[in-house]
Amino acid sequence: MSWPPSPQTPPPPALPKKSTAGKILLIVLAVVLVACVGGGAAAYLLLKDDVQDLFSAPTTRVIAPEALAGWDKNTDARFQSAIDQMVESIKTDLPEATNVVSGLYGDPAQEDMILVAAASVRVINPEKKLEEAFRGAAVSDVGDVTPVDPGPLGGYAKCGDAEASSTPIAMCMWTDRGSFGMVFFYFRTADEVQEDFLKVRAGVQQRS
Repeated sequence: MSWPPSPQTPPPPALPKKSTAGKILLIVLAVVLVACVGGGAAAYLLLKDDVQDLFSAPTTRVIAPEALAGWDKNTDARFQSAIDQMVESIKTDLPEATNVVSGLYGDPAQEDMILVAAASVRVINPEKKLEEAFRGAAVSDVGDVTPVDPGPLGGYAKCGDAEASSTPIAMCMWTDRGSFGMVFFYFRTADEVQEDFLKVRAGVQQRS
């Protein structure tokens, strides 16, 4: 599989028009496509131009816990195929990754949900690769991309504003020498999520 996913991918099964979960499913699928565009987000990360840096990178593990920064994991089976698609796409483009996780958290009825995807992988020049990752997602019209505090885990982070099915979505990414991650905050803007972004990253990334 290569990014973007094949345009022949069948659409998700129809759900009742009044179903909030149905709307969220469409938004989740749209965000998966945003995350997997053009070989962008993950495929730019491994340009092995400095072998020494590979061995100096910290050991990092990423997890998708049952609860994350105040959100509980959403186990609705209707969302699972989108989550699985994101994981498999990242694994395909980052075969060097030691582990890849993704999870959907929160309650669609409350319009309070996040989607997380992260990989433990050696990253050469993380600042440059973060810039290229957002550039790779440019066709998704991610706007107002701004550097944000990466928090105590270090590395580099940026957030920007996107939209799917007329719903605002804050899109944040981080890179460091041992990991890459994406967090999508539904129904929110980038200006509103920076504190929560740090909490989410801290709950996903473990370093030794």
